[in-house]
Amino acid sequence: LFSTGEFRSRYLAQDLNSQMGKIIKINILDFGKQIFSMGHRNIQGLYLDEINKFVISTEHGPKGGDEINIISDLERNDENIPNYGWPLSSYGEHYPSSDPENKYIFKKSHREYDFIEPIKFYTPSIGISEIVAIDSTKKLYLHGSLKYKSLYLIKLNGKNQISNFTSIHMNDRIRDVLKFDNKIFLYLENEGSIAIIDMEKFKNV
Repeated sequence: LFSTGEFRSRYLAQDLNSQMGKIIKINILDFGKQIFSMGHRNIQGLYLDEINKFVISTEHGPKGGDEINIISDLERNDENIPNYGWPLSSYGEHYPSSDPENKYIFKKSHREYDFIEPIKFYTPSIGISEIVAIDSTKKLYLHGSLKYKSLYLIKLNGKNQISNFTSIHMNDRIRDVLKFDNKIFLYLENEGSIAIIDMEKFKNV
């Protein structure tokens, strides 16, 4: 899976003839490709949860409106592409100089306009970054934040709704998060350093 932004050509996120503002599914054997989902602004994290059969993504919104989304239909065809609404629906607002013609007035609801609602949105924005699974059997996930310099631990219920939410302040911009060998590795941007957390810290969540 490969994500693309819309590079400030917002209309491309809703254009099926463009690969911008999309998640692209690439066949690594024959290099065939298809649009996996659309209506994205700027995805920062992608995690394929093979146990729960969905992809969970994190996405920068405009001024406000960072999102966490779930793409649950992994094997669907090109006739029913999940659409997450950008740039027509967003819980954020324009930056003062980003849309001088006021071309897009964001609708706050996604569902009312036949788009998929995020499972979580952050207003104001937190500068959301990468997401990983701590324990897929518990539907427990961890993502980072640049602006708020924190980790966010989220737990989903059987309907893929957030049932538990915890923030952990790290005092540095978390650019990337990686799970490997029962440990969580954080790239801390300001310090230019790596933090390592033993996943046992989360075992009782």
